[in-house]
Amino acid sequence: MPYYIVSRLYGFKRRIDDVQAHSAHPINWLVAEGRNRLWHGFGAQFPDAAKFQMFPGLLAPLLALGELLLNDSDHQTRTTKTAAPAVKVLRVLDAAIIFFLALAIVAVGYDRAPDFYGLFEIITSELALSLLSVAVIVRLCIAYPRFLRRDSSNLIETIRSERRTDAFWLGVILAVVGFMYSIGWNFFFYRILYDFMPGFKSMRAPMRGAVFAYLGIALLAGLGSIRISRLVSQRLPRSLVYAVLCGLLLVEFNPVPLYFIRGDIFPDRVTLRLKSTPMRGGIAYLPAGVDYNTRYMLRAADHEKPLITATSGFDPPYVDQIQTMTRAGAISQQLMTVLEAIPASYLVVENELIPLERQPDFAGFLGKAVTSGRLRFINRFDEQHDLYAVVKTEPETKSEAPLPDNVSVREWSALLETDPVNVLGKYQPWSEKLLRLHLASFGTLPRYADFMRDVSDLGRGIIGGDEDNQLLLAENFRHFADKWVNRPAFVSAYRNSSDEDFVARVYANAGLKPDEVAQATDADELKEKRVTRADLLLKLVDDAAFVAREKNRSLVLLHFFGYLRRNPDDPPDNNMNGLLHWVIEMDKGYAPASLSYAFASSIEHQRILQQARADAPAEQRK
Repeated sequence: MPYYIVSRLYGFKRRIDDVQAHSAHPINWLVAEGRNRLWHGFGAQFPDAAKFQMFPGLLAPLLALGELLLNDSDHQTRTTKTAAPAVKVLRVLDAAIIFFLALAIVAVGYDRAPDFYGLFEIITSELALSLLSVAVIVRLCIAYPRFLRRDSSNLIETIRSERRTDAFWLGVILAVVGFMYSIGWNFFFYRILYDFMPGFKSMRAPMRGAVFAYLGIALLAGLGSIRISRLVSQRLPRSLVYAVLCGLLLVEFNPVPLYFIRGDIFPDRVTLRLKSTPMRGGIAYLPAGVDYNTRYMLRAADHEKPLITATSGFDPPYVDQIQTMTRAGAISQQLMTVLEAIPASYLVVENELIPLERQPDFAGFLGKAVTSGRLRFINRFDEQHDLYAVVKTEPETKSEAPLPDNVSVREWSALLETDPVNVLGKYQPWSEKLLRLHLASFGTLPRYADFMRDVSDLGRGIIGGDEDNQLLLAENFRHFADKWVNRPAFVSAYRNSSDEDFVARVYANAGLKPDEVAQATDADELKEKRVTRADLLLKLVDDAAFVAREKNRSLVLLHFFGYLRRNPDDPPDNNMNGLLHWVIEMDKGYAPASLSYAFASSIEHQRILQQARADAPAEQRK
């Protein structure tokens, strides 16, 4: 019913290709779970083995087979005479079965093909097979064919017979239905349900229907255990038989390691505050995404208020909007429009979950929203969780504390003074460009103090999280380059160099080898004053080959500057081996996110953070 309701609200419907991708094949029932000690690797060579691991073990099916095959019943085979009216019905049903069988064969071959004037676009394989199945079941309920008659004359008598218990028939039904369900789109049974049963358009993973089959097998295995214990009861105590079977099951189903998703047991202070706060709308959390939303759902079980940023197989449009708007780069104030429209009453920002390089983006968004009066800061809880009210939804709310320093609207240069890690993140391409400018000019990497001074100069007037910064950054870099070529160090390096020598040297510093015609053209343009030396450097630092060659080394150097706040060859390294190590790792394909994690979690960076907290004013630490 919940899926039906939201499908009416949002038009949710599983695509057929999505259902197909999560439908197992019969062969996948022979693929064991990868963590099973006994059956590890069993069926691993089959297609999609990693995705569909459905093998129920060997012991339970064998016990179930024992219930099916071992029979201690005293019932004798009997034959019954079918009434004359029923015989006529059976002949009609037999003819129908033969007809539907032939129709099904043809329908499968021409399934949804335009042949025969589109007949088989109407009579699909699913429809034909369903009609055949219904006819067969009705035929068996009236009377078995002669070759199937043993203790009863039809299916209804068989089910009612004392020879088999209700548990047996429940087990058979669950096992058969669960098996057909698990192979999903690969069997007409599921396809016909998808077409005619609304609930099936909401389900993504038919292979989970195997759970029904497991329950059926368990019932049959239990019955088989009873039957086996009876057969050997004269020689062995029945309790011993059960104990042995249970022990064997434990051995067969031994998985290592067990995997648990763990969450905080007790609610945090902001959750308790939300629990006691009346609200007109829902609660949104930032950052949002699959990696975070499960945490927020756990806390929603504590505060029991409507949660906006939850996660499911289906996400409402506004959840996708929030995640898209906050995934990367500057966060537009359009996000506030989305929150107001939902409506959201409160926004919780979990600062410890925001990557360091993304913090300026979130701070810029929050600062602007507060400044414009669309968000109202309530308080900070547990030194990390910030609670904001959406003013349009909750206009009567009151602030209880001043806005934290890290949320105010600040320039990139100010953010760099607070935390050098801000050389990375949104403005990392410009930091790398500045590195290449220094390298092209002097042939060496910049030193930490010089670079931080230069990048701070470049970042003046650039508001963190502002989406309109690119043009201003380009203008800032243009002015910076003009001043760069007039600095004493640059003038001293090239005072006696001709235009030809200058061109040759900067290209060599950049590790580029242009042809003689290109170098002569650049030199002529300098002589004729059509370009300046700053223009040539700006052209050079954007050269695709130069950018690609220095990408990894620049990234690693920025991590030394941002996280460790020093040069790579400063103590405790005292050489460039650390820089070279990480450059080699990046060249091998090491992920940038993993590089950031390695530097952020390093002992040296943690000591820097501890020292920064110790040096902060007492009120700020509080």
